[in-house]
Amino acid sequence: MLGILRWQALSAYAIDRAVRRHTVLYRGLRHGNVYNLVGRLAESGYIGGRSGKANRGPAASKIVYHVTPKGEQRFRQILEAVLYDTAADDCSLQIALVLLTQLRRSQATRMLERRNRELIAQERRLKRLYGDSSRSAAASLAGAHAVSRLQSEKRFVSDALRLIAKRSSYPDWE
Repeated sequence: MLGILRWQALSAYAIDRAVRRHTVLYRGLRHGNVYNLVGRLAESGYIGGRSGKANRGPAASKIVYHVTPKGEQRFRQILEAVLYDTAADDCSLQIALVLLTQLRRSQATRMLERRNRELIAQERRLKRLYGDSSRSAAASLAGAHAVSRLQSEKRFVSDALRLIAKRSSYPDWE
């Protein structure tokens, strides 16, 4: 939600529409939760609201929400937590990767480099945990799957870093 509002200030209705348009990404937000979440974010001081003219509907005005400095700090904390978590679910990671493009190119690069270091460390831990895979078929299969997944992630991060470094790929990205 904070990532949506970083793009532009929106009313709760417009936020709800954005979430519905991107249901695949935001499937964790069920019908009705958007308005509750907007209220909780405002109460927590992560977003602020100002009155704006309503173009449609029965009310003459609406509240347009924006991210506060406290919300910006929280946005970055959440983004880092997801990116640095080697066990983050695919949906959360996909959203984080989309939102990564809201940061400066240099910040995005640093965050992906850190993710890569976390993946390398996790791969080492898994290899220590599963040890010699010739002793147990179960350990062999589970370990092979976990390590293969991490290696795939590392390849993706490496490809993403090359793409980000190539300024012609995203000329409008700072």
